[in-house]
Order: sequence, then structure tokens, then C-alpha cells
Amino acid sequence: MRLPLILLLASSSMISSGEIPVAAATTNPIKHVVVIVLENRTFDNVLGYMCHLRKIGSRRGNRCNGAISGMRSDGTRVRLVAEPNVRPDINHSHESQVRAMHGGLMDRFDLVLGCNTTTSPCLSQFKPARSTGKVSIPNTWSYATRYAIADHVFEPFTASSWAAHLELAAGRIQRWHGNNPDPGTAGAGKGWGCNSLKDAAWDETLTTTVQYPSCVPDDTPGDGDLYPYKTPSAPYIPTIMDRVADVYPDSATQPAWKIYVQSLTAAWSICATFYECWSAEAAHKIHVVNPDTLPIDASGLNGATLPPFSFVIPKNFNSMHPSFSAAAGDNWLASMVDPILQGPEANSTAIFVVWDDCACIYDHLNPLQY
Repeated sequence: MRLPLILLLASSSMISSGEIPVAAATTNPIKHVVVIVLENRTFDNVLGYMCHLRKIGSRRGNRCNGAISGMRSDGTRVRLVAEPNVRPDINHSHESQVRAMHGGLMDRFDLVLGCNTTTSPCLSQFKPARSTGKVSIPNTWSYATRYAIADHVFEPFTASSWAAHLELAAGRIQRWHGNNPDPGTAGAGKGWGCNSLKDAAWDETLTTTVQYPSCVPDDTPGDGDLYPYKTPSAPYIPTIMDRVADVYPDSATQPAWKIYVQSLTAAWSICATFYECWSAEAAHKIHVVNPDTLPIDASGLNGATLPPFSFVIPKNFNSMHPSFSAAAGDNWLASMVDPILQGPEANSTAIFVVWDDCACIYDHLNPLQY
């Protein structure tokens, strides 16, 4: 029997690049792609020690490219310590990430604001506990053992979640950078997306940063909605949702794509960043649905089915984001993946588990721009 495809990526930068091909005739063509987006981890942090266990023969699986030690800013190499299940949040601004990566040398993670050697280590990784032999993210390690992993990828963009999610959906970050915006009332300042009527940092030149509406305009001439609330604005860019809809249009019973997220206005909702998506969903609400409905869609009951493409976005406390329980995020991941694997469409579904990674927790692999 053909196994379902699960690919674990410690980077979100591989998903939306390129065009969407029409599926060729095969025995078991992929008909559904599900992208589950978790937060602020790196490959070495999540799976690096598992690769070490494979290398020494104490865990099954092919060898993979993970590190168990890293360089500090003082030039010393240290063993990566055990990652706590719950840790304080740490700085992941553009400036902090550039500093930590140090031109690709990857040797200044100990200088990240919020890191320390006790309660909040940044040269750290998940390991089995000495007392129990169990790791706090067993489902993630199980999927990595049974399915494919991408072990030579590091997200090349030094941005926090808002811009990183823009890149996830559109395949590029344009010139956005800056701190993670939040929804809020109208006025100047940072904003999550078109729902906030706020601004985010945009690199006008290599040395000049301006504030543009944190909203990608649509491309429909003459409809009065080209720009969110003021000009100038960033240029339009298509999303993977647009590309999927061009190949697999919405039908009367099934939308071409879905974003499973707690609400259209939620942080990390992706759709709110793009006016084309935001304005359509604010009116019709057929593509943005609660994650609790994914197991129903995967079950096949009463004609339910997964769409051709979907993003699955957790609430913050299920996201593995630092300051929240990694174990809780791991359990939530299983609650999304297992119903698909147990459903009638398992053999025609590809699942990508990705982390909106950042240069805040150590990884040995330097990003593509270095």
C-alpha cells in the first residue's frame, strides 16, 4: 500500500514558490495538499538530536543533517542543551536575527535578547528526558521517523511572523521587514493586515525604511479597492491560493482552498494580509474556517472532503511558539494529522508540517543568502 506523504520542514520558504502543475495520471495522484504551520523553531531545535540518535544507531531511520553542538560568540563550541517544554519568548526581530546569524557563521545565538543559559537557552534542542527516556514532542519525532524530512533548509528571510507568512503564501517577502504586527484600531503604527488599517516597515531603498499599509492590494482595476486605506502601497503579488484557484476553481460543493484558522481577523490568519482574500472572505466566508472542522473534512462522512489546497494555522497556545507548551503543540499537531491519515483520502493527500522558523534558536545551517 502506498503510504501518505508527510514532509516535515523546519522552514516555511519552500511551499509557495513556482507554479501549480496539473496532476499527471498516476496510480495514486496527489489530490490534496495540507500545509500545517507551526511557530518559531529550527531544524536542529526540533529534530537535530533525533538525527544524532540515528547516526549512533539508537533510533531507526536514515541519517539526517542535524547538529548537537554549536558555536558561541566567544568562539567556544558547546553542546546544545535540552530544550524545555515551556520557555520564555525570545527576540526574533529582523535586527536580532541578522546579528545571530553573523553573516552565515551562525555563532551569535547566545547574544539574542531573552536568551540565557538556564531558563531560556538558545543553543538548545529537544532530547529524551534522562529520567523517562521520552521526548516532549513524541508525535513530531514519530512522523519524522515514518515519513520524509527536509534537513537542509533554513528560511532565508529575516522577518517575524507577519512577513514570513506573507512569504509563505506568496513565495516572496517583497521588501517587508520589521517586528511582528498586531491587529488594532485605525491609525499609524504596526498592523497585522488589511483588518488593522495600520502600517508595517517597508524598505524603500537599501538604507531607507518607510511605513506602508500592512496590506497587499488587489489587482482588479477600477473597483475602488486597489489600496487598503491610504497610498502609497506595496505592489500586488499573487498568492498560492490564487494559483490553486486558477487550476482547480471553486465548485458548488467544494472551495479550491481553505485556511483552517480560528478566525479571519486572528493573528497569523494569512488571508488578512491580502486585500483580495480579506475582502472576499469578509463577505462570503467560505475559504476561512475553524481548524476544528478539518477532522470532519478528512473523515469523508456525508460527502465531506479536503480541498485541493489548505493551510492549517493553530491558536498561539498550540503553535509550539516559545512561551507556550511544545507538548501541547505536538498533541494539537497529531489532532490534525491523524484524522487525515485515518481518513479515506490519506493516500491522495500530501501533508507538509512547517515551522515559521527564525534565527532566534540555534541552527547550524546558514540561510541561502549567505
